[in-house]
Amino acid sequence: MNKVTITLFTADGCPHCEAGRLFLQSQGVDYLERTVMTDATAMQDMLYLLGRAEVPALYAGYQAAIGFDEPRWLEVLAHVREIERE
Repeated sequence: MNKVTITLFTADGCPHCEAGRLFLQSQGVDYLERTVMTDATAMQDMLYLLGRAEVPALYAGYQAAIGFDEPRWLEVLAHVREIERE
């Protein structure tokens, strides 16, 4: 079984980021939160992985979702579950 790291890029005071956090928690997902406004490395990583600076951004298993869009986030999480079953 492969364990995929799920990364949530956020910014302080972002209501959509809070919605994303609550969504991941409701799905029982373990995730790594990286706050791009206070962590320059997180910002660099987000730009490298996603090609843009917009939060919230979800990245896992070579799949990404920029902005909080529940159906898209569910697709990313489904992709993660597929990888973890391999």
